[in-house]
Amino acid sequence: MSNILSSIAQRLLGRKTERPPHTTKAQTPSTPTQPTRSTACTTPYSPAPNLTHIDLPHAPTFGMRSLSEVRTAAENGDAEAQYQLFDYYASGHKADDDRPAMEWLTKAAEQGYPLALYTSALIQIEEKGNEGVPPQAIFYLQASGERGFSDAYLQLYHLYYEGKGVEANEDTALGYLRQAMEAGSGAAYLIVAKGFLPDNGGGPIDYDAAYYYAEQAAHLGSQQAVELIIHLLEENLASGDHTELLTYWRRHLRPAH
Repeated sequence: MSNILSSIAQRLLGRKTERPPHTTKAQTPSTPTQPTRSTACTTPYSPAPNLTHIDLPHAPTFGMRSLSEVRTAAENGDAEAQYQLFDYYASGHKADDDRPAMEWLTKAAEQGYPLALYTSALIQIEEKGNEGVPPQAIFYLQASGERGFSDAYLQLYHLYYEGKGVEANEDTALGYLRQAMEAGSGAAYLIVAKGFLPDNGGGPIDYDAAYYYAEQAAHLGSQQAVELIIHLLEENLASGDHTELLTYWRRHLRPAH
């Protein structure tokens, strides 16, 4: 399989003349479609899976609600509250009712809550190890992405690009990467930006294109993209007024901890 960064650059280079100036914002995510319901995630989780080395998304905070109020909302069918309880108990807080953390996750996933679908998929993939990615995990990631969670598309991109538990497929990987971009993933834009740099597997080198996509990633919160932009400007690799741009982007660079 040819280098995917080279493929990205070759496919996107034709759009170079259509790109707006550096101040253009990233594309607004399209309205997600309703996913087709598959078999509900009712597989019993006993014993509970080890979540310590799975990079789970952050759940919304309780806000002004107490734990009791969140639990009441969850019992009344609030999918976000159900996921909040999963996150709360999975984080090490002792459950004071008869519902373990994974049961709340399953309930939220059954209702199509995107973070629950994504989390359930990651857990299923982790549990299978080298046995392959379960079809339900692929479905859950697709459904999560359709409901606006861009990390799900990015996860599918990595699975098909790297061939982890699925047959590696460059076209499928690129399709999911494009969907991640459309859903507002800064990490996806950064991957594309790097596709226009040297060492991209023999593809075209275009520093202005790299700057453009890195800028989109930076506007979406990617600090790695800010670092890349500063590098391109300091090395005089991208066009533009470098003095003003460097001042602007250096203000957006967070100090390393």
